[in-house]
Amino acid sequence: MSWSQIIKTIDQTKNKLMVQFGQLDQTTDTKFDYEEKRFKYLENHSLKLQKLFKEYQNCINIVKNTEININHDIQSFYGPLIENKEQERKNFSQLYFKTMKSINESNDFTTSYNHCILNPCSRFNSYFKDINSYIKKRNDKLLEYDSMKNKVKKLCENPSSSTTIIISSSNSNPIENLNKMNQELTNIENDFMLLNDDLKNELPKFINLRIPFLNPTFESFVKLQLKYFNDNYKELSKLQNTIDANTKMLYEQDKLDDKLDNILKRMRNLDIAGVQT
Repeated sequence: MSWSQIIKTIDQTKNKLMVQFGQLDQTTDTKFDYEEKRFKYLENHSLKLQKLFKEYQNCINIVKNTEININHDIQSFYGPLIENKEQERKNFSQLYFKTMKSINESNDFTTSYNHCILNPCSRFNSYFKDINSYIKKRNDKLLEYDSMKNKVKKLCENPSSSTTIIISSSNSNPIENLNKMNQELTNIENDFMLLNDDLKNELPKFINLRIPFLNPTFESFVKLQLKYFNDNYKELSKLQNTIDANTKMLYEQDKLDDKLDNILKRMRNLDIAGVQT
């Protein structure tokens, strides 16, 4: 950081403190304040939305991995993998495992999700950094403008005060000092107004563009979910053909719970299950 930048930073800090303690009159622009609040509101919710989109993807991946792990453990109830096709047809756990593995290997959900959801959302949010830098530049220029305006005011109120002669120490002419300070004030004001007007004109346009930009992303989010769960359903529905007819009949007659209760009763009647410790 150069010496001039250090001096500028010190001046900005001093001006901020003067505003904070009420020693410097601050220029206000209600239209800009309104648009800035709208922008900040959009920024907060857009960044939150990106985080939630990412969390959703992580949850889907966790579910997929958990399904595979559960299938590995379920197979321990039925013994090792069976190579014989006729026996394999009777082993529902193996068929379920292979079906879920096939779904996870063939499904391109993660790639499509990144392309259609996360990447557009990330690109949209990347603009916030540049706009915030522009707002900061505008606010710094506003402090500089208010500070210079305050100095001109003091010089007008007390032209003979040596503390207000800041343009040139070799020139003690208050009128000339005032003219120079007024010229500098005009230059700073023009710079500030340029930044301020740009933001007042551009912020509403940026905020309004959120709808046409993000609408396709939301639509893709719904369609990707629909495709993902439909694909899973189609593959899993094929397993219904492997369920024995008796189990299907009990399920349709709403008697499957009775069968399970009967099995649990038989388990409780075992001597080892009834041992009291």
